[in-house]
Amino acid sequence: CSPKVAYEAQKKACQDFDWVFVPAYRALRSNTGMFGGEIEIPTSKYGPYSPTITKYAAETAEEVMALKVPDVKAIYSPLMDSYQESFQDEDDNKPFKLEIGGLSVMNTAADIAGYNKLCKWMLQKPEVAHRLIRLASDYLIATAQYFKDTIGVDGLLPTGANAAASNQLISPKHFEQFALPYLKEVHEKILAMGFKHLRTHPCGEQNLNLPYWQQVPLGDPGIFWVGNEIDLET
Repeated sequence: CSPKVAYEAQKKACQDFDWVFVPAYRALRSNTGMFGGEIEIPTSKYGPYSPTITKYAAETAEEVMALKVPDVKAIYSPLMDSYQESFQDEDDNKPFKLEIGGLSVMNTAADIAGYNKLCKWMLQKPEVAHRLIRLASDYLIATAQYFKDTIGVDGLLPTGANAAASNQLISPKHFEQFALPYLKEVHEKILAMGFKHLRTHPCGEQNLNLPYWQQVPLGDPGIFWVGNEIDLET
């Protein structure tokens, strides 16, 4: 759908259900597609709500090592008019004018080659896993930088989710080895651009990763949005 349709649909849903409204355009893009993979847009109202991956951008270790970070300007500039429109639309229930990507380090890495291969390469070919996460990190940093240069930082909320870092998929040891260094780097560099607040979602079972998440800066204040697997008191 068009960005305008997506914006109006989100706005109405937030009004109908009394939710806080932070416009997002996640359904309009796919990390797989950004890196050169192939996706299928859903056509049935009964099917998945987001694009389905039909071919990953990299399916072998050699393809991962040869992959380059995509041009974020070419990806986002066609949508910039729509992003600007969301800034001009005033809404008392909209604390941020726009949610942008920037923090889904591990999910982006998994989207490039598949969750199963990312996990397998952590064990068998760690240099390939590191390369995937490096590509994802550089892409996300470049994305945040482009939005800063084009729109500024006021009213923008960099966000992300990292289901690929959950303990249903990787151990705390591998979180420390593979996820933590890149998460810290990405968050630190985006905060250094002038963004005040970051919102991240440690998707899934991540109780054993919480000591590492404490080392990842989120701004002042930051937003740490947990799932049902993590007790709020914890």
